[in-house]
Amino acid sequence: MAFTYEHGSKEQRTDTPLLDINYGLFDHVQLKLEVPWETVARDGHHPSGLGESIAGVKWRFLDEDTHGVAMSIYPQLQFHWPALATARRVRGDEQHWLLPIQIERPIGPITVGGEVGLDVARGEKPRSVYGLAMGHKFTGRFELLGEIHGTAGPQFRQQEWLANGGCRFNITRLMTLLASAGTPVHSFQRDPPKIFSYIALQFTF
Repeated sequence: MAFTYEHGSKEQRTDTPLLDINYGLFDHVQLKLEVPWETVARDGHHPSGLGESIAGVKWRFLDEDTHGVAMSIYPQLQFHWPALATARRVRGDEQHWLLPIQIERPIGPITVGGEVGLDVARGEKPRSVYGLAMGHKFTGRFELLGEIHGTAGPQFRQQEWLANGGCRFNITRLMTLLASAGTPVHSFQRDPPKIFSYIALQFTF
């Protein structure tokens, strides 16, 4: 269960709550459903509704223990609910397919992960998505994380880069605190968000 906040010069957006449910169907297959309740503050108005949701399946086809590296594919469908039109003025039938390949490997005390793939929207040319993340466990319960994530249009035009840093803290064996904050470092948009933040409690059953 998460809370997110995105601050821009013209509007502020919150997802409260953001329910992110993951279920391990098999040893190497994970199902995901993410549903936020979104509120947008714009021009003195605060419309709200179900926000952009995500449904996906992650398949890890290489294991770190066996192959020295973990690799997975993670197709996801991003879709809008009709109620979202009251919050962000978008069509309820807009959909995006995210088709990334992910890789992760420990290098000394640091775990390094990469991602590359496509963002495919109906009626639009595919956009590229890519990123690099690093993490270091200082103790058995506390880990620092950093990430650079980018998107680009055809021929790598309209690039956008985001920098994000955060941490993971295991409160108990079944409960974890997650927190991060980031900002765009390069954007083709005229008015990109200035800051975005995320805080969540993760429960494992």
